[in-house]
Amino acid sequence: VLIEELSPTELKKIPSMRKSVSKDNMIEPEHRLFNDYDKDNKKMLIAEFYMPNVIDIKEISVDANDDRLLIECRKYGYMFDGFLPHKVDEKKTIAEYDNERMVIINWLFS
Repeated sequence: VLIEELSPTELKKIPSMRKSVSKDNMIEPEHRLFNDYDKDNKKMLIAEFYMPNVIDIKEISVDANDDRLLIECRKYGYMFDGFLPHKVDEKKTIAEYDNERMVIINWLFS
């Protein structure tokens, strides 16, 4: 296997190459986290993220596990990667997108 380093000019010629995504070149969306209770009185954490320009939830990736939440929209450069105030059950996590308010809402159950 031969590995060759490409110059920046050569990289621009390759259409499939994308800019690397890191926290340094991403914007943390405005957000709020708060506790609430569902209809069965089970505690849940609600996370709301304001992301203008996003039209469809398909543009957003959501990964919740145990005590961490990652919300990412590479198309518009949004990223939230943070620890949660308490553990959640990732199998019960629900994400919806409200087009009118341009907010993604996550329900994270304990």
